[in-house]
Amino acid sequence: TLIAHLEPGALDAVTGEIKDQQDGLLQYLKEFSAAIDKFHRTAASADDKAALAERDSIVAKGKAIVDASAATVALIDAKADLESILAGNEKMEEVDTAFFSTVDDKIADRTAQLGQRRDTTEALINKSTETLLGFAALAILVGLGVGLFIADQIATPVSKLRDAVMKFGAGDFGAAGDFHQTALHQRL
Repeated sequence: TLIAHLEPGALDAVTGEIKDQQDGLLQYLKEFSAAIDKFHRTAASADDKAALAERDSIVAKGKAIVDASAATVALIDAKADLESILAGNEKMEEVDTAFFSTVDDKIADRTAQLGQRRDTTEALINKSTETLLGFAALAILVGLGVGLFIADQIATPVSKLRDAVMKFGAGDFGAAGDFHQTALHQRL
């Protein structure tokens, strides 16, 4: 076979790269599991149970990649025939595709969920802003109305007092009595 005729160590770089990828994937799976456990450790709700089931599915597919790649490395180390090594590589690519397809699907689902949450949050913020602006406008109108009412209550007697003083100054000494009577009648 072709593999048997290769120089010793010719495939060491390939097996080394595969082992590095295995280590990286195992580390990723460990961190991924820890992150999911952190948020869903109680498994109290249906969402928690679904998240843990998704995690288990992804971890199982990740471990299948590690197992398939370990089998391929074992075939290379055993100097198996090229056909066996290629079959092992094909199996490794199949589980690799299944794993990354699952991960991509989950990322797309989470991205869509986050987009929906963002849209809902923006709508809530907009509605709250509109409500707040409505109350602010109402408060301004009420304040303006109260201010105008108070101003009228102050301005009317002052205006009458001014008129009475002008008449008094012009020599109509009965004008002051009219002012006091009108002010008194307004209060009654």
